[in-house]
Amino acid sequence: MIAIALYLSVAVMAFSFVFDHWTIVDSMYFAVVTFTTIGYGDLTPDTYAGRIFTCIFALSGVACLGIALGVIGNHIIEAQETAVSQTSALAKAHATPTSTFGCLSRFTVSLQCWRLLWELVVVLALVSFFVALVASDPGIDTTKWGDGLYYAIITACTVGYGDFAPSSQAGRALAIVFIPLAVGAMGHFLSIVANWMIEGRQQRFHKHMQAKELTMQDLEVMDEDGDGKVTRAEFMEFMLVAMNAIDQSLIDELRDHFRHLDQDNSGSLSRQDLIAA
Repeated sequence: MIAIALYLSVAVMAFSFVFDHWTIVDSMYFAVVTFTTIGYGDLTPDTYAGRIFTCIFALSGVACLGIALGVIGNHIIEAQETAVSQTSALAKAHATPTSTFGCLSRFTVSLQCWRLLWELVVVLALVSFFVALVASDPGIDTTKWGDGLYYAIITACTVGYGDFAPSSQAGRALAIVFIPLAVGAMGHFLSIVANWMIEGRQQRFHKHMQAKELTMQDLEVMDEDGDGKVTRAEFMEFMLVAMNAIDQSLIDELRDHFRHLDQDNSGSLSRQDLIAA
């Protein structure tokens, strides 16, 4: 929020008092459609110096947007993981040993569906706002609700063809607030859909790997020390790598770190190993 406020302040100083002498609302509106990469084309700098400044202004705006979305995305993921962990623990506490796995699986699917539905509701609410914005803005000549929906979707997807855009000061003032919200909601909604599809494909692959019968060749690959036996650790490492749950390079790094700590080469760690290391 601080970065966005600073970005809007720079836009007001530059385009309202230095280059093009726009209104404060127009300068803030231009900043919003710039850093969200919508770029309707309805408002552009007229001076040569203003265009040169806009080159730097646009690059910094897009970079700030990427950083902001990354931070927001991390917070959302952490909040979702915390909620899932808490509810999973609650489900385990109230489930019998035989029903725990099935209960958690059904709960996970249900949670994903509700999360997807909630994101859709948020996007539709913002789309409805844009429809109302189009209908109330005198600068947009449209008598069809479909044109308002068209404008809302094109804006939320950051396409911004420019055939429809708010031109009144009131319409642009509202757009300053709701364009970033619409773009953020649409982006998060699409990421939820993509993750849902990827997780579904991974779950199907995991079930396939679990149901797959082991062959003699698989045992030979698992038996890395060549003693003719596959330990639990070797089996787990093989399955985790095969299911793409972990990279082989990370396994190798962990093994090297263990060997470094295992000073007496006993295959296990003790206090003496840690002291010697």
